[in-house]
Amino acid sequence: MGILKSTMKPMYKFFDAQDFKQLISQAFINKTRKGRIQFFRYFFVGGFSAVVNLTVLAIFTSGLRFEYLVSELIAFIIATITNYILSVWWIFQRSNKFKTEFLLFTLIGVVGLGINELVLWLCVTELKLFYLFSEAVAILVVMVWSFVLRKILFDRLTH
Repeated sequence: MGILKSTMKPMYKFFDAQDFKQLISQAFINKTRKGRIQFFRYFFVGGFSAVVNLTVLAIFTSGLRFEYLVSELIAFIIATITNYILSVWWIFQRSNKFKTEFLLFTLIGVVGLGINELVLWLCVTELKLFYLFSEAVAILVVMVWSFVLRKILFDRLTH
């Protein structure tokens, strides 16, 4: 039991927790403004949104035979809506400025879509990589960029 307890110490410290129950609360339940905890949660939200994106992309590209960049546009919109709902519910503090909040989220999403489409096009067309692998690369690039910008902007809105 001592080994398990000593290996948990870094996690307790990361989440500012004293015991396992508090660790779970800090990591998954309590509202927080701490960037490291928000990024931890964003990893899950981003992962779920990535699964949504890749599934829709595969259905439209391979199943329905849409051109991959058109499929990605549809997939990105659906994944962004999913990400928005989960982000305001679980990660970022809500403000009383819903219209501004949604506008900023949408603008970040539109720029993210541009970055995503560019990375996807470069990987598929120039590097000749499989479109789903290329999309996974694009998702990682956009995920980090989007989190940083959303963190900065949402913190400013809620202060």
